[in-house]
Amino acid sequence: MQHRTPSFGEDRDGEGGYGGNDARVSSNLVRALAVVVLLVVVPALALATDESDLAFHRGVAAFGEGDYERARQLFDELLQEEPENPSALHYLGLIAIQDGDPSLAMDYLQRVVALVPSDGAARIDLGAQLLKTERTEEALAQFEAVAEGSPDYATARLYQGIALYRLGAYEDALDSLEHGLELDDERSAEGSYYIGLSEAHLGDATAAAAAFSTAASAAPLHPLGRSARSLSRQASRAGRPWSLAATLGFEYDDNVRLSPDDVGFTAQPGTADSGAAVVRLQGQVEAYGNERFSSRVGYDGYLQVYTNTSDDDFGTTQASPNDLSQQTHVAWTNATYEFAAVSVGLRYDFSYTAIDLTDNFRNIHRLAPTLYVPVSDWGLFLAYYQFLYYDYDVDTSNSDAFDRSGPQNSVGVQQFVFLPAPFRYMVIGALYTNFDSEGTEFRHNGAEVSAGVAIDLPWGLSAAALYRYAHRDYTEDSAVTPILDPREREDDEHEISFNLDRTFARRYNVSVAGSYSTNDSNIRNFEIDRFRIGAYFRYAF
Repeated sequence: MQHRTPSFGEDRDGEGGYGGNDARVSSNLVRALAVVVLLVVVPALALATDESDLAFHRGVAAFGEGDYERARQLFDELLQEEPENPSALHYLGLIAIQDGDPSLAMDYLQRVVALVPSDGAARIDLGAQLLKTERTEEALAQFEAVAEGSPDYATARLYQGIALYRLGAYEDALDSLEHGLELDDERSAEGSYYIGLSEAHLGDATAAAAAFSTAASAAPLHPLGRSARSLSRQASRAGRPWSLAATLGFEYDDNVRLSPDDVGFTAQPGTADSGAAVVRLQGQVEAYGNERFSSRVGYDGYLQVYTNTSDDDFGTTQASPNDLSQQTHVAWTNATYEFAAVSVGLRYDFSYTAIDLTDNFRNIHRLAPTLYVPVSDWGLFLAYYQFLYYDYDVDTSNSDAFDRSGPQNSVGVQQFVFLPAPFRYMVIGALYTNFDSEGTEFRHNGAEVSAGVAIDLPWGLSAAALYRYAHRDYTEDSAVTPILDPREREDDEHEISFNLDRTFARRYNVSVAGSYSTNDSNIRNFEIDRFRIGAYFRYAF
C-alpha cells in the first residue's frame, strides 16, 4: 500500500528555509501538514481491515500531534511487514529531519526516490538535505530531475536556482529563480533574496537592491527580511541610493471627517459621504550608511479630491462651491542602528495638511524612538515612545474649548509571532496615550489594545486584518453637554481594518483596503460610525 506524504520542500516556515538553514522547518508546520493528510486519509479507516493500514494511520496521527517517537515506532513496525513502503519511509525521513539527523533523513529519502523516481516531493526533501550538507551538485541533480518531469513545479525551480547560485552559475540561477516566482510568487521573500544575491554577483547593484527590498517587504519581521534590508542598504550605496513610488486610487468614505475627533455638530454622522480620487507620491534617499548604521530622508505626499463634499460641509474658513480637496505633505528623517540582534531607531516627521490649495488646516511634529528585539526565531518585540505636537489653524467651532492644538505622548509595545505557512505572523499590541490639548474638550488619557494577523493566499495574494479597541477618558467637562448637566466624556472605539494586495514583477502592486469603526460615547454628539474602502495601484520606479 502507498500513501501520499507531505513534503518539507513544498511548505516551509515563513523565515525562509532557503537561507543558511535550508532544511529546517517549524514543527508547527509539520503538524499542520499532517493534519491535512489526516483529513483526507482518516475516513478510510472505516474500510481498513489490514493491520498495516491501521499502523500507518496511527503513525500519521502521532506525527501530526508531534509525538515523533511514537510515530517512528509505528512506521518501523509497518516496515517490518512492508520493507519497501515509500510513504512510511518518507515519514521516517521527515522525522529524522525533525531530529536534526540529515544523514539518516537522506538514507530514508534516497530509498523513496529509488522506489518511486517520479516522487517530486521526496526528491525536493532529499535535495534540501543535500544542500544543507553542502553536497550542492547532488542536490541540483534532484531538483533538475523534478523540473524536467514537472516544468511548472515552482518549488523545484526555486531550489534549482538556489543550487545554481551556490555553484556560481548566477545567470542560470536568475532564470530559475525568476521562473519559480512567476509560477508561485508566494515565495517572493526567499526567491527575491537569492535573486538579489545573484544580481549582486553579476554587478547590477540597482537590481540587487530592488530584489532585496522586495524580500524585506515580503518578510519584514523575519531574520531573512532583516538580512535582506541590510543587504538592500549595502547594494543601494553601490547602486541607486534612492527609491520613488507613485500611487493612484479611489476611496469611498460614508462619513468624511477632516480630523478623527471632529465635533459631532460640525459633521453629523452620515451627512457627508463621498468618493475621493487619491494621488500619492513617496520617495526616500539614503543620507549615510554602513553595515550597522543607516540614515534616510524622505517625502510622502497624499492628495484626496472628494467628489461629493464641499468646504461648507465642514465649516472651513474658505467655503467653496467646488469639490473639497485635502492634501498632506510629510517630510521625514530616520536613523537606525543595529547591534547584535537588536535595532534602535529614531524618526522625526513634519506633516502639513491643507484644505483645497491655500487653506492651511493642520501641522504635526512627530518624534518617535523605537526598539526592536528579536525573540529567538519565532517572534519580534517592538517597544516605542512617540511625541506629537498638533498645531491646528482651523477651528470650526470658533470656541477656545475646541482648540485641538497641543502635545500628545504615547508609549506602546507590540509582539509579533511568526506563524507557519500560509500564515505569516500574528501581532498583539498595547498603547497608552496622554493628550494635553489647549482646548478643554479634547484633553484625555487613553488606552488601546490591538490584535492582527497576516496570511498568504492563493494566486500570490497577501492579506492582513487588524482589530483595535481604544478607551479614552477625558479629563474636563465637555462643552457640548447642557449647562445643567455637565459631565466628562468617555469614549470606547472599536475598529476592524483589512488589506488585500498583490505585487507583480517587483514594481507593480494592486491593493484593496478598508475599515469599519464605531465610537460609543456618553455624549451623543460624539457617537460616530464610519466605513471606508479604497482600491489602489502602485508603481515603484
